[in-house]
Amino acid sequence: APSCARTSLCSVGAAITTVSKFARSMRRFEQTDSSIKGSTHAVWLDGSVGITSIGESFWQFDINRLSAAERLGAHGLKLPHAIKRTASGRYLVYGGMDHPRRGEACEVGIFDLEKRTSRTINLPATCWHVVDHPSDDRFYALSFRVVPQEGRDWHEWAMALFKEYVFEIDAESGQILRHW
Repeated sequence: APSCARTSLCSVGAAITTVSKFARSMRRFEQTDSSIKGSTHAVWLDGSVGITSIGESFWQFDINRLSAAERLGAHGLKLPHAIKRTASGRYLVYGGMDHPRRGEACEVGIFDLEKRTSRTINLPATCWHVVDHPSDDRFYALSFRVVPQEGRDWHEWAMALFKEYVFEIDAESGQILRHW
């Protein structure tokens, strides 16, 4: 099992092996509505237990018992992407990608691990990635904007040459504190 603390990195080989094993087994838990809606990011709680999104939900799994994943609750986004855990460990914060059929995301999510509830924070730009604050339950959503092919195909896209943003968001309240 990889030795993955909240702030340390797994070795590349161990991470690829873990993701490959889980990806092969995830369809038994929940179906996805798009070929790009997969478990590309995970949050590690300890050396073998992590959380990732599958379909419309967050799932907690142990790489030593992949067949026994536990559904934590709905994530509430079109297509969740990067996932981080806040400093207190209470919240998962995550970016959202544009969905091939549901369209432009313009949203990030906050999942309360104690209450097992999610909130969607609407934004003026799509933010795939987030960065957690090292000591507070705040996070930073980084915009990454794309243009769909032929104006409607969000599965095939090109980078947009639009202004990009950073949003500082309080995880407890869901309030945008500032942006630049």
